[in-house]
This record gives sequence, structure tokens and C-alpha cells, in this order.
Amino acid sequence: MELGCGEVTVGAGAPPPPPPPLDAGTVYLVTADVEVSSGQTLTIPAGTRLEVGNGAQLFVEAGGTLTVNGTAVNPVMFTSAHDT
Repeated sequence: MELGCGEVTVGAGAPPPPPPPLDAGTVYLVTADVEVSSGQTLTIPAGTRLEVGNGAQLFVEAGGTLTVNGTAVNPVMFTSAHDT
């Protein structure tokens, strides 16, 4: 499943849309920048794997929250899409 904001057009001064909810145990290919703006939260459930493609980045702005709920038994993994 692909994850990334890509090109998003919003009105002047409007914040970008929030990141989509992620499903536990899913492999996501991050193909474009993902931005967590002030007041937004991106929660990554246990067992999720994010494979990040060339040039894609994860940005968490001041006031934004990244919650990673991995466990020793069911970790969250961040890796390059080129490692698969």
C-alpha cells in the first residue's frame, strides 16, 4: 500500500490534510513526503513496516505528534524500499 502526500493543493493558509490512519501489520511503501503538521498526529501501530523510497521523507512539525506503538514481539520497522 502506498503512503505519501504527493502534490496537494490547498487554499492559502490552509494546513495540509492529516496523514491517513495506518493499519497494523501492513507494509507501506512511502513514495512521497509525509507531513505531520502542528495539531496533527500520525500513529503507527505495532507490526507496521514503512519502506521509504528515494527522496521521500517524514516531517513532524513543531506541535505535531508521531506515535510509534511497536513492541518487542511486534515491532514497527522503518527501512529503505531498496532493502526489500
